[in-house]
Amino acid sequence: MERKLLKPRDYERFQGKKARITLREPRDGRRNWEGTLAGLDDGSIALETEAGTTMRFSLDQIQKANLKFEW
Repeated sequence: MERKLLKPRDYERFQGKKARITLREPRDGRRNWEGTLAGLDDGSIALETEAGTTMRFSLDQIQKANLKFEW
């Protein structure tokens, strides 16, 4: 149900979908982030978080990423 995002083109293909991302190292005290994929640019993804802010993570920072199933 929750498809893994493995390749850079996966982040482009599923832009606008909900995702859950786990980072290798914490950022702002958190390793787990959820939000809407907002695109890929120069090797970093943009994730629009629930608070309405957009966070950017480089692909090498990401340990795992999955689409989040919406009912």
